[in-house]
Amino acid sequence: MPPVALAGWSQNPIDRFVLARLEREGLRPSPPAPRETLIRRLSLDLIGLPPTLAEVDAFLADAGAGTVHAVVDRLMASPHFGERWARPWLDLARYADTHGYEKDNPRSIWKYRDWVIAALNDDMSFRQFTIAQIAGDLLPDATIDQQIATGFHRNTLLNQEGGVDDEDARWQTLVDRVNTTATVWLGTTLGCAQCHNHKFDPFTHEDYYRLLAFFDNAEYRIAEFGQGESWVEEPEIEIPTADQAAGAAAIRGELADLRARRPARRDSLDVIRALNETHRAVMGDPEIDTRIASYEMAYRMQTSVPELMNISSEPDSIHALYGTEPGRASFANNCLLARRLVERGVRFVQLYHWGWDHHGTSSADDIATALPRLCEDTARASAALIRDLKQRGLLDETLVIWGGEFGRTAMNEGRNREVHRP
Repeated sequence: MPPVALAGWSQNPIDRFVLARLEREGLRPSPPAPRETLIRRLSLDLIGLPPTLAEVDAFLADAGAGTVHAVVDRLMASPHFGERWARPWLDLARYADTHGYEKDNPRSIWKYRDWVIAALNDDMSFRQFTIAQIAGDLLPDATIDQQIATGFHRNTLLNQEGGVDDEDARWQTLVDRVNTTATVWLGTTLGCAQCHNHKFDPFTHEDYYRLLAFFDNAEYRIAEFGQGESWVEEPEIEIPTADQAAGAAAIRGELADLRARRPARRDSLDVIRALNETHRAVMGDPEIDTRIASYEMAYRMQTSVPELMNISSEPDSIHALYGTEPGRASFANNCLLARRLVERGVRFVQLYHWGWDHHGTSSADDIATALPRLCEDTARASAALIRDLKQRGLLDETLVIWGGEFGRTAMNEGRNREVHRP
């Protein structure tokens, strides 16, 4: 132990080292903090919350030598301890409840947050803490908790803007995972080696992409929306509570029973209504009645004309007129479907083409080339629909509305009445 002048000041061996340095610098220790201040510091540092008045009073009333240790033990046993110390880790994990970028859509990843809190409260070893988050899903017979832990690397930003390049967006998630892993576990800015050998640390350009290869087999899928619109989506797992799991099991059991008793009509409206009633009782959603009514109406529309979506039955002359593309979602296909709806009694048809905001074009296009093509595509199909309706004697009583992001109608101007016009 280092020699010190104020030998009686030290309360443990570490204090002697601190005191020795203070004396070497010509400084003296500060006087002990008031006990009110001490318990406030302990509480804020360990659980992020101030002590209650009752806790302060109890601490002031007991000045015994072991009181401070007892307070520390109590605070570290509190569930708030994990919440307090999860905060800096969640910052490192770039945790957020939205995807970021232009749309910033909601992201359901709160179970990962809860896993971090529980791991800290359970005093999980840092070794296991690391393995679970980097490769929990690769462990033999991985548990739900181990899969949830890999949410660390599902916290990347997800670009869901119109016109995004899927492979480029996926590549950015890989780069983020490499750089975050290096920052958190290696304490280094490995991102420099993404473009060249690191100038200060022993990491090469090749090392960077060797590490990236470990993440390049991560599961993902591409969500396709037609009109050239798609984006990367991360996988999801269902994690129901015990009550939700029981409710779902009851619904599945009832569905199986209904199918067994009425196999010829398993998709009938009666079956759907029975399942909706069960779902309403289990979930208790105050808006469920309205939603069920809309679902049932959609069901009736779809089942009353089961052949509606199959435009392959149309003659070649009609496909040539509209410029349809069988097997691919397109505005021309929508116009032909609109005519088929009108034939079945629908008298209000809204046609929407989301390509007019330039989102549906590839990144290589510019506005000068995109707009003429969009004009040609939409003008041909729209004219074909009006001509077809007129020839069939269906135009006079049909309202056809043209709507698009680039020049919205009053029907879809937006909740805040934004103006999207040239």
